[in-house]
Amino acid sequence: GEPGDPGYIGQQGLDGGRGKHGQQGLPGNPGRPGKPGAKGSKGQEGRQGKTGSHGMQGSPGPPGPIGPPGPRGVVGRQGQEGAPGLDGLPGINGKPGIQGEQGDDASVGLFGKPGGRGRFGVPGLPGSQGPPGFKGERGLRGQAGPPGIKGMEGGTGLPGKRGEPGSKGQPGDTGESGFPGLMGVFGPKGHPGDVGFTGIQGPKGPPGLMGKEGIMGPFGMTGPTGHPGPKGYKGSQGDTGPQGPTGPAGPRGLPGPPGPPGIQVAFKHEELGAALQAYIESKTTLRTENYQNSDLPLIDQGAEIFKTLHYLSNLIHSIKNPLGTRDNPARVCRDLMNCEQRMNDGTYWIDPNLGCTSDTVEVICNFTNGGYTCLKPITVSKLEFSVGRVQMNFLHLLSSEAVQHITIHCLNVPVWADGSADKPFKQAVKFKSWNGLMMEAGGQLVPKVVLDDCQIKDGRWHQTHFLFHTQDPNQLPIVGIYNLPQPKPGLHYHLEVGPVCFL
Repeated sequence: GEPGDPGYIGQQGLDGGRGKHGQQGLPGNPGRPGKPGAKGSKGQEGRQGKTGSHGMQGSPGPPGPIGPPGPRGVVGRQGQEGAPGLDGLPGINGKPGIQGEQGDDASVGLFGKPGGRGRFGVPGLPGSQGPPGFKGERGLRGQAGPPGIKGMEGGTGLPGKRGEPGSKGQPGDTGESGFPGLMGVFGPKGHPGDVGFTGIQGPKGPPGLMGKEGIMGPFGMTGPTGHPGPKGYKGSQGDTGPQGPTGPAGPRGLPGPPGPPGIQVAFKHEELGAALQAYIESKTTLRTENYQNSDLPLIDQGAEIFKTLHYLSNLIHSIKNPLGTRDNPARVCRDLMNCEQRMNDGTYWIDPNLGCTSDTVEVICNFTNGGYTCLKPITVSKLEFSVGRVQMNFLHLLSSEAVQHITIHCLNVPVWADGSADKPFKQAVKFKSWNGLMMEAGGQLVPKVVLDDCQIKDGRWHQTHFLFHTQDPNQLPIVGIYNLPQPKPGLHYHLEVGPVCFL
């Protein structure tokens, strides 16, 4: 049959889901070129590059061909108007000529030759300034001008990089000798030297004077009596027996316990004799009393005797074994070395006369070189020692040799030899010993000169070193120096007194 009429339009359906990504299309045609971008800001100025090393000068090349003449330069600007010149003198008017007759009209003839240059006319008035011309082309670079004036000194630049170490310089000149230093400490014990020759035996010294008898020292305080024992129980009273015969004396009982020690007193040799005398007298007293004194028990008398013996034992031990302290000094340093084999070099106290401890002397003991007893001067520039004459005399008696060093530092002034000869000159220094003898050049006693550089006069400090070593200890220390030079401008000296050591 025939097709029916079209149906009604249906309702719009819902949106479908998003489809899958299709395949990538072909690349499109290139777009039009974009407009030029805006001008960028000026960049920071770069750091100045390092200066390159100068290249080697090249060999001159062959002369080039002469170039064609350059084009004519552009006309420069009009120069400034010059100052007007002076007016010239007016010329002489010529005579008027005779008026000629008028000729016939003729055709124009050929131009004649140019006439000669006329005279300069009167200068005209200055014209108005014309408009500025067009900017000409840039000319060729001119030759380098002369160097300009040196500018002002710029500020301090940043510190540069550390350069490579330079080559080692040549050694400088030798500096001047410094002032002498203070006395150094004793050095370590050196290697034992060779056995020296036997010296000549010195003369026997005169016998010393007999000392005065010392006073008896004080006794120590009696210790307190011990506490009595507890009282026993009373026994029952027994029957009275017949009196028996007198029996023999029983054995001696044990000594009672010692009481507390009394105040200790530092005994010396003279006190030792007094203490022994007191002990003997105490024993004699006990023997004569025959125990008739019933007020003092026998046990207290034994304790007193025991205490006295204890003091005497301590006294003898301290004398035989001194410690080198101010309360327990030794006679000399050699006694300390003989008692204690492991003593170190240093400062100790001695008492040569073994008297009271108020006159003990502080010394330096050098055990490394055999037990030297060294006395230091009060100052290194003066011949003064803080030792009394009595202690010094006893120290001389206890010693067999002595040594001392004295150095004179000088500037442009001699003290022993003057440089003209090796021998000492007439005004050489002299030394006075402890016993009053003079030590001088050409005398009976001559000091040993270890070094004599004071004869050099070169504007620098030098020194002359004297050594005094004698088998007669009574000669040292040195107590005086004579013939020292008078200080003047440019001439100076000073002393360095070393310690005096006894052995």
